[in-house]
Amino acid sequence: WYETCLRSRDKQPIYIPNALFSKAYVINSQRRTHRRVNEKISIRHQDLDLSPAIIDDIRSFLEKHPSVDTSYPILVYIDQVGSAAVELHITVLSTAVDEPEFLRFRDSLLVKAASIIRAHGAEFSVPFEAIVSMDNIKK
Repeated sequence: WYETCLRSRDKQPIYIPNALFSKAYVINSQRRTHRRVNEKISIRHQDLDLSPAIIDDIRSFLEKHPSVDTSYPILVYIDQVGSAAVELHITVLSTAVDEPEFLRFRDSLLVKAASIIRAHGAEFSVPFEAIVSMDNIKK
């Protein structure tokens, strides 16, 4: 009467006083119908001109994939042209809600995106560090 028992993902019991339910909300991930993929992929600055074709091919892949709910927006776009890279952003809702199934879908999306990037002659942006010789530093 005074508390509710929930179980965490690792099946550990969590006892919550019922009074807290009037002050908080509860998310039941077991009843969800979709999962969101929200990924960023960085390509080199010199590949910026190739990005429209890359974006179109990734979007086409997603529009045909059986795990994508096409009644919701499929967003593939340039998120940022930063100092280190051009960031492509992919956001889509998947009907694969079971975690292993969802992760397989996300993996297939990332592998396909990498394949599309390479097919267009583009490359991922690789972070680098400048190595400064101590001999070049003035005292």
